[in-house]
Amino acid sequence: MPVTKQPRYISPDDWLDALNNEHKILVFALLNQWMKIDTKLYLKISYNTLFIYRLGPVCYFNLDKKGIYVGFYWGKEITECVELFETDERKMIKIIRLEENTVQLEEEALLAIFLNALDVDEGRYGKMENREFTIN
Repeated sequence: MPVTKQPRYISPDDWLDALNNEHKILVFALLNQWMKIDTKLYLKISYNTLFIYRLGPVCYFNLDKKGIYVGFYWGKEITECVELFETDERKMIKIIRLEENTVQLEEEALLAIFLNALDVDEGRYGKMENREFTIN
């Protein structure tokens, strides 16, 4: 049986266009809410999936056999609503499966987690942004 390769996505629009309608609705609902929070947020394709960056990677959306999920890059440091995270073998990244009822029921919790992820991003990368480098 031949293996089908996943297409290489060049832009966030390419990645979003490839989603089925159900997944598109879920992702756009979160992007619509989250991208308004901070003008420094931007979308980028990394590892062939859609990431939200600020100073560093904040979170990403991805598909697997079970469906679509959002992964928080420094999830191990997030303290808000940790009961929503799916447990797996990853040490750093924590994920939340997105289903239509989950996004509607947990919208406030997802926002709290995202805001907490932005705080973690600031704590990890904000120090680097404010450094002054000198060459001797």
